[in-house]
Amino acid sequence: MKVIALWVALSGFLFANVSVTVSIVPQKYFVKKIAGEKVEVSVMVHPGDSPATYEPSPKQMADLAKSDIYFAIGVPFEKRWLPRFQNVAKETKFVDVAKGVEKRAIDGDKQGNNHLRNKDKLDPHIWLNPKLVKS
Repeated sequence: MKVIALWVALSGFLFANVSVTVSIVPQKYFVKKIAGEKVEVSVMVHPGDSPATYEPSPKQMADLAKSDIYFAIGVPFEKRWLPRFQNVAKETKFVDVAKGVEKRAIDGDKQGNNHLRNKDKLDPHIWLNPKLVKS
């Protein structure tokens, strides 16, 4: 279902070069696999940066204002920054790709990492193994 939603969001732009901004690197991979060379994809959080503490640079904010589409995925920084993004990038279409994906409860990982031991939190890594909600 998410692939279909992504395809629908991009379908209006398929005959033109489209500027897409995504939150994190895994999203860039999926957008490029679906839309191919028809899109130019910018990533907000670069490898080595944390989506929990990330803050965009002024250049990224300016570039976002020129973007046709922004795909939000529900990473922590978006709670704070998404309203600001929408205020700066008024012509940009914002798509919540996490909509309709039921997040799983975090129950620790096999390596015993403590940051994943809170059952009250939901796993934001929906691109790894999503459980889709039936519509």
